[in-house]
Amino acid sequence: MFAEHDGGWSDIGMFLAHDGEGCVLVVRRADGRQALDLVSTEVAALRRMDRDHAPRLMAWDISVDRPWLAVECALDGATEPAPNLRAFVRQQGILHQAGLLAVARQVVDGLHRAHQSGLVHGSLTPDCVLIAGSHVQVAGWVTASVDGRPSRHRLRYEPNSQACTQSDPARRPSADTLRRALATLAGNQVPDRHPLTVTLGFDAELETVTLALESEHRGGQGPHLLCRGRPARVRRGVLRRVLEQLTRQARTGMELVLADYDGRSGLTRFEDVVSGSSFLGLRDDVTRVLSRCEMLKSEIARRRHVLEKVTVHNDIGSLEDAVLGNPLLPRLPRLVVAVEDFPRVLRLAPEVRTAMKQVVRIGPRLGIHVVLCADAVDEAWINRVFEERLPTRIDLPGPLRRRAN
Repeated sequence: MFAEHDGGWSDIGMFLAHDGEGCVLVVRRADGRQALDLVSTEVAALRRMDRDHAPRLMAWDISVDRPWLAVECALDGATEPAPNLRAFVRQQGILHQAGLLAVARQVVDGLHRAHQSGLVHGSLTPDCVLIAGSHVQVAGWVTASVDGRPSRHRLRYEPNSQACTQSDPARRPSADTLRRALATLAGNQVPDRHPLTVTLGFDAELETVTLALESEHRGGQGPHLLCRGRPARVRRGVLRRVLEQLTRQARTGMELVLADYDGRSGLTRFEDVVSGSSFLGLRDDVTRVLSRCEMLKSEIARRRHVLEKVTVHNDIGSLEDAVLGNPLLPRLPRLVVAVEDFPRVLRLAPEVRTAMKQVVRIGPRLGIHVVLCADAVDEAWINRVFEERLPTRIDLPGPLRRRAN
């Protein structure tokens, strides 16, 4: 053991430990006359849950004076213990839309498994819900009801906040009732903004200026974005803020293909924080342009195969909606192709123009968005590349420097 939790009840100790093989464990050890009941109940509950939205039971001993059990520690990342739902909301903010539904669905699935196994948690609060990356675990089963027998110790170990304690199977909500309520939540929830909406700043009346980078038929302002103007420092800052917000909001994840001319855009930072991202500085690595263009063509073909052959959904939006109700469906993360100072990039690598035209034309249906930035752009070039899919524009107030393309 290498750490002790300093909160909770005085007669139930909780410790962090290593098992000697690289696995981090949470050890709970109880004292007093009720110790055997508490540990036995939790052991029974975790064995029935069998790692299904609950901690994995690793070892226990209820024959000793101070009964104990050990579970695999839920981790957030490689080493940090996962926060509970209360701490997660305090750190990340209130859950909305896809985040709320993802957590709620897993909690409901866990409770469904518990009810099918003859268990009622009895003390369910946000403190018992662990957010381990994309997985949710329900912990704290020491006062659970087993096969209709409520715990004698529930009042003594009642949580600080109101818990769901209904133990009578005839009165507690069924799994079907829970799922219908969740479906109602998913169907009736009115989002305050589109999932791919970014905040750009404030207008003259100090009203928030937002941009929904989504196709018009799905309520957005267009699937592609063009930002032009000077100074370059401000333009690059806008690009980074847009990408940072998009990567936090996409319901099924986000991948980035990034490029600039001279490496001064600051886009390299996303390679370290966004899985599936790649950056190319054209001036220093022009030989990789063809491979990146081929990669985009292959990605387009893969996404078309998923939508047209693997599923019955004809665009990324309908697939994302369906994934919320069926987690077994394949997930397609949104892909953003962002190029800063792209007129210079095109002069250095003309083959990018052909790849961009294909992405602009086919990409929106497949969940691929194009974000281009430059000092100035020839209108004729915009019309040739974007054709009928003209991008949403951000024109910075600084002086424009004309460049022929």
